[in-house]
Amino acid sequence: MIHSYKFCLFVLFFVTLFQNCWVIDAQQAVVAPVGGIFKGVEPYATSGGFCSTILVVKGAINLPTGGIAISCIVLSAPTSPTCVLNSIFYNTTHFSAKISLSFTPSLDTYTNIVLGLTKSIDNSVVNLALVNQDQSPYTYKCFMAPPSSPIKSLAQPIQIVKQVNVYQSNFFFAHLKMNEEFTQPLPGSFTCSSSDYTCSFYYIDRQTIVMVIGFVDNFLNVDSGNVGLNYDSTLNIFSLRNPLDSAVAGITLLGYKVFKIPPLWGVFLDTTLSSNDQFPPINLNLFPLYGSSNQELRFLTRASSTTPRLISQAGQTTPFLSTISSPITTTGIIKSLVVASYGLALVEFETNSRFFFPLSNSFNNNYYSYYPYGLVSNALGKRSYRISPWIDKSATQVSFVIKVPGSNEASVAATPTIADSSPPVLVSLQVVFLNDTHSVLRVGVEDDVSGVALIRLLNIELTKKHLVSGTNLNGVYEAIITTRLSFSTEIYIFDYSGLIQYYNNQQLNFKFGDMIELSQTRSYILDDVSSLSFSVNQVDVTSNPVDVILYANVSQTLEQRLTRTSITATIVFGIFLTNPYITIVGVYNVDKQLYEFPFTVPPRLPSGALKYTIQINNHPILLDDFLFIGKFGNSAKINVINSGIVDTSCPIVTKALQLSSQTQPLTWDLEFYDISGVKNVIVGITSEYDVEGQNFTIPANGQTTLTYTLTYPLNPSTCRAMKYWISYVYTEDMMGNKGESTRNSNADFHPFYQFDDSTGDYIEVPSTYCTTVVSEVNPPGIQSMTLTKTTNSTLQNEQLLVRFKVSDDTAVSQDRLPTCFITDQDREYISVVAQPLPTSDKTIREYICPFIFPFYFGPQVHVSIYGLYDIFFNYIGYSTLDLFNLGLENNPLYFIPSTASLVIIESTSSLEIFTDQLYIYGRGYIAGSTMVEIQTDTEILTLTPSVTTGSTLLLNGIKPSSQYKVRVYIGATSSLVVKLKGQGQSSSQSSSQSSLDSSSDSSLQSSSSSMAPSCKTDCGEPLGYGVCKGTTCVCNVPHSGLDCLGTIANNTTIEPNTQNPSVNLTLQAESKFSSFISLVSLREYDNGGSDVVGTHVFNNDRWVNMNTIVNQDVKTLQYKYVINNSINTTIYATIQVFSQAKSIVFGKKTLQMNPSTVKFTFNITAYPFAKSTNSLQILMGASLLSTQEVGCSIQDFIKDQGDSQYLKIQIDQISLFGRFIGYGIVDGREESITNTLVEKVDELNQQQQSSKSQQSFIGLNIRYFTQSVLLDPDFSVLIEPRSASSDQSNSICSQSSKSKKLSAAQIAGIVIGGVVFLFIVAAIIVYLLSEKTSNPVALKLRKLAQN
Repeated sequence: MIHSYKFCLFVLFFVTLFQNCWVIDAQQAVVAPVGGIFKGVEPYATSGGFCSTILVVKGAINLPTGGIAISCIVLSAPTSPTCVLNSIFYNTTHFSAKISLSFTPSLDTYTNIVLGLTKSIDNSVVNLALVNQDQSPYTYKCFMAPPSSPIKSLAQPIQIVKQVNVYQSNFFFAHLKMNEEFTQPLPGSFTCSSSDYTCSFYYIDRQTIVMVIGFVDNFLNVDSGNVGLNYDSTLNIFSLRNPLDSAVAGITLLGYKVFKIPPLWGVFLDTTLSSNDQFPPINLNLFPLYGSSNQELRFLTRASSTTPRLISQAGQTTPFLSTISSPITTTGIIKSLVVASYGLALVEFETNSRFFFPLSNSFNNNYYSYYPYGLVSNALGKRSYRISPWIDKSATQVSFVIKVPGSNEASVAATPTIADSSPPVLVSLQVVFLNDTHSVLRVGVEDDVSGVALIRLLNIELTKKHLVSGTNLNGVYEAIITTRLSFSTEIYIFDYSGLIQYYNNQQLNFKFGDMIELSQTRSYILDDVSSLSFSVNQVDVTSNPVDVILYANVSQTLEQRLTRTSITATIVFGIFLTNPYITIVGVYNVDKQLYEFPFTVPPRLPSGALKYTIQINNHPILLDDFLFIGKFGNSAKINVINSGIVDTSCPIVTKALQLSSQTQPLTWDLEFYDISGVKNVIVGITSEYDVEGQNFTIPANGQTTLTYTLTYPLNPSTCRAMKYWISYVYTEDMMGNKGESTRNSNADFHPFYQFDDSTGDYIEVPSTYCTTVVSEVNPPGIQSMTLTKTTNSTLQNEQLLVRFKVSDDTAVSQDRLPTCFITDQDREYISVVAQPLPTSDKTIREYICPFIFPFYFGPQVHVSIYGLYDIFFNYIGYSTLDLFNLGLENNPLYFIPSTASLVIIESTSSLEIFTDQLYIYGRGYIAGSTMVEIQTDTEILTLTPSVTTGSTLLLNGIKPSSQYKVRVYIGATSSLVVKLKGQGQSSSQSSSQSSLDSSSDSSLQSSSSSMAPSCKTDCGEPLGYGVCKGTTCVCNVPHSGLDCLGTIANNTTIEPNTQNPSVNLTLQAESKFSSFISLVSLREYDNGGSDVVGTHVFNNDRWVNMNTIVNQDVKTLQYKYVINNSINTTIYATIQVFSQAKSIVFGKKTLQMNPSTVKFTFNITAYPFAKSTNSLQILMGASLLSTQEVGCSIQDFIKDQGDSQYLKIQIDQISLFGRFIGYGIVDGREESITNTLVEKVDELNQQQQSSKSQQSFIGLNIRYFTQSVLLDPDFSVLIEPRSASSDQSNSICSQSSKSKKLSAAQIAGIVIGGVVFLFIVAAIIVYLLSEKTSNPVALKLRKLAQN
C-alpha cells in the first residue's frame, strides 16, 4: 500500500493553486508562523511589554475586481492585538497575507482571533477565523519572562576556533545553558558588556544558546579576561573567562611573503609553535598549507586594510605583521563600449591578464578566456582586445564586465528598435520524482517580446541549455535537482531586454502551495533535527584516508519522509585541495531509521575539528556544525588527528632564474618544492610578440625538491629578438594536490606566488643571436571567408564549415594556427583551431574550421577569427565587426536551424553492474508519447518509461545482457542508436545477435540464425573468464586477450615521453621485461599499392608538447608535429594513461578503457597527395625484450572474423598484445581502414629477432582524404597462462629452453593496442626500456626515438 502511495505522489507532482495540505474553509483563514525562534513555542514578552509574531495567512475571498485592505480584530480575548500588513498577494478567489501581530502579556490565552478583510472596491468587510493547518483554532500565549537571570552555566569548555580548513584563532564558542524556569525563548538581544569582544548569539534549543565571541583588533584586556553578558537593559547577567585561561602556544614567525591576489593581498607565513597547546589569537583567517607537523606549519592569509595583531596568553596585544595595504583595484581596462551596427556592440579593452566575463544576466556562469579569444593586436607585450557581443533589439542599455584581478566594467545606453515593457512571467512549477536523492525540476515561463534569457532559483541558473519544449517566448525548462517535492526558494526571471521579474518565497507559496516551503529562522529549522552523530568521532589521517558516515534524523511524518524531505551535508576539508569540500545527499536507512551521509576524510589534513553544514529542503539558511555540537554534544563533533606531515597545497616554485653562459639563451634554472613529493609540472613560456608560446612538461618522480634546467630551443635563423618569460605553471604533488598559475591573473594562492610580480625570470634574446631581419611589420590579413552548412548522417547536431583565406607580404606562419570562434546572443562561444589546406604559396594560406553546434547553441550566432601570425610574429585578430568591415563575400552572421523537433539521446546511466534502472538524458521527450526500444543479446524490447520529462526518461527492470542497443522514438521520429556495455551472460543465452549500425534511425532489427557465427575458443567460460558474443570473446576483468586466458598485469610502470608521443613500459619479474612504442614514419603509396612514393621519418626533436592534463582518472599529454611540405601537414598526437576504468566514444562505438591502459589518438590534417588515387600509411613500432634468456619468443598478426586485427608479441609468458579496429574518422565520416604488419622498414636498420627480443611494425592505411583523419589506438598489459614454446609456429628459442621449464612466477603480460581504436583487450601496459641494456633492438629503438 505504501509503495503505490509513493508512486502516485512521486511520478508526477504538479502543485497548482491551493491543491495542497492547507485546507481552506470559506469562513476561515489558515495561518503559518514564520520568523519564529522555535516551532509551536511563543517567545516571552519583550522588556517593552509586548509579544510579537509573524504569520502568513491564506484564505478564500470573492474578489472579482478591485483590491483589499487588512485589519485585525480579536472578538473574545483580554485585549485586542495590533496588526501590521507586511505583504499581500491575491487573485479573484484567494489571498495570502504576511502580517505582524503584537499582544500584551496576559495570564489568559488569546482565543477567537479573527482576521478582518476590507474590500477596497466596496468597503465591505469579511471576517475570517484564524485556524492552524490541522483546522484547530489558532491561539496565542503572551507571558512575561521570569525575573531571574536566564543563563545558568557554561555547557562546554570554550576553545579558540581551529578547524582543519582554517584557523580562526581570533574567535571562540561558548555554549550556554539556560535556567530551567525559562521554558520559552527570549525575544530580546544578548550583548557583550566588554568593548574587548564582539558577540553573536544563536538559540540551539529551549535550554541552550551558543555564543560566538571574537577578540577585537585593539584588544586591551580591560576586564582581565572576563567576558560579561548583557540581556536587553540588564547588565552582566553572566560572566565567563576567555580561552587565554587555558594553555596557549607561543608562535614564532620565521618569515613571510606578501603577494598580489587582487583585490586582496596574500601573505604566505612560515611559523613554528612552541607546543601543541591552543593556537594563539591572531586577527587573521589562517589557511593551513603544509608543514612537517602541526607545530611547523605554513599558512596563507588573505586580507586588505588590516593591521595584524597577536594576543599573548597574558592578554597583551602586539603587532604580528606589517600593516596589510588597501585593496588592489584595476581600472581603465575597458577603453570603449559602443553600440555598433548589425545588432552588435563593440568592446575594446587592454589587459595582459587572463580575463573572464559573465554570460548574459548570470551571476554564476562565467566564461574564462583562452588564447587567442578577443586578441586583435600584440606588440611588445601590450595586448589589445576587441569583442562584439549581441545587442537585443529591445535592450535599452548595454553593459559589459571584463573581470580580471580587480574587475572592470562599462555600460552604454542603447536605442531599442522593438519596445519591450513587460517582464517575463512564471507560468508553472513542477517537480518530478526520480529517486531518493534526485528529482527533475520543470519551470514554465513566458515573455512577450525579447524572450527569456535566464531563470535563477534553488542556487541554480536555467538558460537555453535547459529548454526542453517550446521557445524562449513560451517554454519549459528542466534541471536535475537534489531536492524532492518540497523546498524553499525565490525566483528571478530575466529577459533579453534587461527586464526582471522577481517572485519572493511567500508569493511562490501562494501560487504553488506547500511545494514551496516558507522561509524560517535558523533555530526554527534546527528544532526539527532530532539527532546527529558520526560513525567515528576521531579520525587519524596521518597516513591514510578514513571512511566516515554522518547520521542524522529529523522530526517528520511518513508522507514527508517518502515525498518531501531532502537533506544535504557539506563537509569542508581545505580550500586548496583538489576537492576542497564534498556535498552528500542523505539517503534514509529504514533499518536504522536515520539518514546516512558517507564520505572519506583525505590524508594529511592538519589536526582540528572538521567543519560541516546541513541544509534541509534547500532552506537558504545553512545549519553550522557548532549548532549541532551545542545541541547534541561531542557526538556531533568530528576531530582530525595527524601526528605527521600536513599537506593541503600544491607544489610551489622556489627558484626561477635565467641560467647564463648557455649555448641556448632561453635557459631557466627552476626549482619546485612539495613536502609530499612533486608528481607533475608544466611550465609555459610566452614572449613580447608570441602570446601563444609553448608549454614544457618537466619530468618528476616524487622528489621533495625538484631542480630542472628548462631550455626553450631557438633557431637563430628564424627567431626574433624579444623578451621571454614564464607565463604559466601547473603543479601536482603525490597526494593529488594541484595548483595553477597564470601570470598577472591570480586571485588566490598559486604555485608561482613568489615570482608573479617580479621580472627575475625575464630573458631578453638579443638580435646578435636571432639574426632574422624583420623586413616588414604588417600582420597578415583575411582576404575571403565563406560559411557553408554541412551535414553528417552520424550526427544530429547542426554543422557549419567556415573557410577563409589569409595572405601576407612575406609568409604566413606555419607554426601558429588561427582559431575560429562562434558566439551566440548569450555571449557563449565555441571555438575550433583552423586546419590549413594544401598550398604551395607561402604568402597565401587557406583554412577551414568545421563546427558541430551543441543542441542548445544559437540560434543567432556570429563568427570571429583570432590568432593570425606571419613568420615575423606580426599578429592580428578579427572581431565580428572587423570581419564585416572587410566586405567579404559572406558576412559573419549565421542563424542555426532549430533542432527542437529531434529526439536525442545525450547520455545514459550505466548498465554494467546494475540493471534495475536505466536513466536516459536527452531532448525532445514527450510524456505519454515516448517509447524506448532496447536490443539485448536475445531479444528486442519495446518499453514505456515509468517517468518521462522533456529531458529525462526512467526505465525499470532491464534484463541482463552483455550489451544493449538503445533508441528513443516518438511516432516516426527516432533518436540515433546508442550502444551500452552490459553484464556478462553465458554463450547459450546469446545466440541471437544484432547487426544494427548505430547510425541507423530505423527500428532495431534482429538477425537471428540457427547457424550463428561462433568464437574459435570457449573464451574461458567454464572458468568464468569470459563468454562468446558473436565472433568475439567478451572477457571479465581481470582476464583479457583473444581467448580471455590472459590476465591484466597491474604492476606495470607506464612512462609517457614528455617530449614526443612514445611510451616506455616496464615490468619487473624474475627478469626485467621492457617495451617501447612509438611513431616511425608517414608513407605515401602509389595507387594504393606497394610502391612508396614519399616517406617522412618523424624527427622527435620537432615534436612540440602542447599540454599535459592530469585528473583523477586519466593523464593526458598532447603533442604537435608539423611536416614541412607544401601545406604543412600537422599531426596532433594525444597519449592518455588511464588509472581508472572509463568508457570512451570513438566514432559510433563506446569502448571501455581498463585501468593501466595507454591510448594514442592521431589527428592528421590535410596531406598533399601526389594524386587522388594514392593512400597514406602511418607506421608504428613496438618492441618487447627481456634482460635475461628466459625461453622462447613468438610474433603473430591475426585477423578476426570481424573487422579487427590483433598483434601478439610474446616472450616466455609475457605478451605484447594489440587490437586494431578497422575504421577511422576520415574527413568527418566514419570509414574503413586497413592495418597491416610491415615486414621491411627501410627507415630503420632492423635487427634480427631473438628468443629475448622481438620488434614489430604496424601500418595504419588510409585512403585519399582532403581535410583530416582521426585514428585512435590504445595499449595495455596482460599475463599469459602459457609460455611461448618451440612447438608454436614462428617461435625463436634459446638453447636452455629446450631442457628447462619456467615457473609460473615468471608470468607477465603486455597488451598493446594498435590503430584506430585499439580497444584494449587487456589493461595495463608495456614495459620500460632498460636504461643500461646493450640489447641491439633496444639501442636501435632508442636511437629512433632521438631522431
